[in-house]
Amino acid sequence: MASGFFELGAHWSDWKHVHELGLDAARLVGNRLGEAFNLMCLGDVHWRSRAYDLAVDDYGRAAEISRGIDDLWTLGFSLRGLGLVSLEQGDPGAEAHFEAALAVFREHGDRRGEGMCLLSLAECARGRDEHAEAAALCREALGIFRAIGDRWSEAWGALPLADSLGELGELRDAEDHLGRAPAVFREFTDRRSDASTLRRLGDVSSARGEPDAARRFWTQAAALYEELGDESADVLRRRAEDVTVPGSREEDDGGRAG
Repeated sequence: MASGFFELGAHWSDWKHVHELGLDAARLVGNRLGEAFNLMCLGDVHWRSRAYDLAVDDYGRAAEISRGIDDLWTLGFSLRGLGLVSLEQGDPGAEAHFEAALAVFREHGDRRGEGMCLLSLAECARGRDEHAEAAALCREALGIFRAIGDRWSEAWGALPLADSLGELGELRDAEDHLGRAPAVFREFTDRRSDASTLRRLGDVSSARGEPDAARRFWTQAAALYEELGDESADVLRRRAEDVTVPGSREEDDGGRAG
């Protein structure tokens, strides 16, 4: 599907233009399936662009049309999209959207959709500080992705799993999961996910008391974010510059300042 190309490369304006044309064409010939699909994809574009009101409208219309024509795949991802928007806006109703999407995917037998919903539900659990539940949901999702041979989704699922493991103090396990992801993201030319993984590896290294490794990972992540025009680059560079080695003169002097 072409949406993967646009999303991985962050080609937001091109992605939007393609699906606006697709939506017009679908409406012109009265193709309800095409209309629902293009609306769902526009929802993805607007969600990624943080145009949340537009995203909700697109996903809602896509869900309504797909439900009417019994297109469970589009319905499931439209419901999940509504959940993603709600989650980012701090709306407690996000979990209900994810549960509804999960039920649709299980009815439809869409294993990847099921796995993605489990990751979304894990995010909700993390928001409640229920990190053990979140980790269990992530592991279930990764098992699905592994079973269907979806290497990118398995790598992607390792990131939230590592977040939960870090909160549980299982830093070595978190590092192991993260360490396998960059090679997959580079194979798919997914620089944003690669950068996100490197940032997390820096966080884990810092938590383990390994400042040199943390500095290296954060610097690598910053370089990728800079290429993408993402302001996270400046944040990570400052973080890398502020790293101090335990027991160093800088750290000791800091305790006697003033």
